Amino acid sequence: MYYEYWGLKKSPFDNVPDPTMYVESHASVENAIAETLFAIEEGNDCLAVIVGEIGLGKTLSLRLILDSLQPERYKIAFITNPDMSFVQLLREIIGQLTGQPCETKRRSELLEIFNKFLFQT
Repeated sequence: MYYEYWGLKKSPFDNVPDPTMYVESHASVENAIAETLFAIEEGNDCLAVIVGEIGLGKTLSLRLILDSLQPERYKIAFITNPDMSFVQLLREIIGQLTGQPCETKRRSELLEIFNKFLFQT
């Protein structure tokens, strides 16, 4: 009923943030997006981290940033669950960056695989 009233074709309040439903709302969000894009596009090497309270738009902002980047130019690991051990996190990052599941569980091997990947790209 409210879809028709507000002229919506889908729910703007899904559990997964949808970049097509983004509405410029706050200068600090716009600044975070612009500064992160600048750091990625102008920096030599970059690790960008966005932090904030629940519901501030971190995930949506990151999805907008990812959608604006050229996939052939950047290798991106997008971690949405921070509740991992170091080994689990490293396995997840390696898996996302290589496109293949990382089977090893030894920290030293994971670090070696990760370093090789970084120096190859």
